[in-house]
Amino acid sequence: MPAFFLNTPRLLLAILVALLMVGCTEPVSMSNYEQIESGMTEARVYDILGEPDSADSIDLGGFSGTLATWESRDAVITIQIFNGEVWGKQYATKQATN
Repeated sequence: MPAFFLNTPRLLLAILVALLMVGCTEPVSMSNYEQIESGMTEARVYDILGEPDSADSIDLGGFSGTLATWESRDAVITIQIFNGEVWGKQYATKQATN
């Protein structure tokens, strides 16, 4: 049997593992944070970061606001949304606890 056929399962396994790792990226990252821009829609933010870990919203006489937070083990991203668009954003690293 040719050597190619003997190595095919290993090659396929390596490709599968690589694809799974690409699909499992951490949404709370500096690179994702940098993609968020003022005026961006709330839906686009959720496309980039996924659903927030927490969100507090308020509606007052035709105005709406949301403070949404995404957390990982190492960092927190907070986005302020006003009338469906990004108004402000923060990225903070968490302090290591001993």
